[in-house]
Parts: sequence; C-alpha cells; structure tokens
Amino acid sequence: MSKFMNKQVLLALCWGVGGSLALVDRQSFSRKIGNICQAANCISGVNFDGQLSTIDWQVKMDDGNFQPWNQSVPEISLNVN
Repeated sequence: MSKFMNKQVLLALCWGVGGSLALVDRQSFSRKIGNICQAANCISGVNFDGQLSTIDWQVKMDDGNFQPWNQSVPEISLNVN
C-alpha cells in the first residue's frame, strides 16, 4: 500500500499545484517533481525524462505501479458524417 500511496501523493501534488498552469508549464513542473522524487528514492518504475510527464501516468491500485492513463481509456473512432 505504501508503494501506491507514494506515487498517488506525487500525482496529487502535481495536479494540485500544477493544475492551474498552462499545459507546457504543468508538464515541466510535473517532470521536475517526478525527477526530484526519483532522486530521493521516493518512487521507482517510471522514466520522467521521456515523452510522458508525471501527469500522463496513473497508479494501478492492484500493484502500485505506474501505467500511462491512455492505456486504460479505450480508443474509438467516430464517423463525422
């Protein structure tokens, strides 16, 4: 449970503080917070230096691991006609 909570608190911090920022600033802020937490050994299992920032992840309740949130959202195609 502590593995889940550490990561969930990180996400809450990123959204709570960075939620009112413009997207580019929110992504930058969340990457910096993620990297600080990794350096302090608070979290592991995700690379915040890549294309995704902290706000692009969710914490899975069953194992406490990060997963990109877009993996849990079904992709649909709409006919615009």
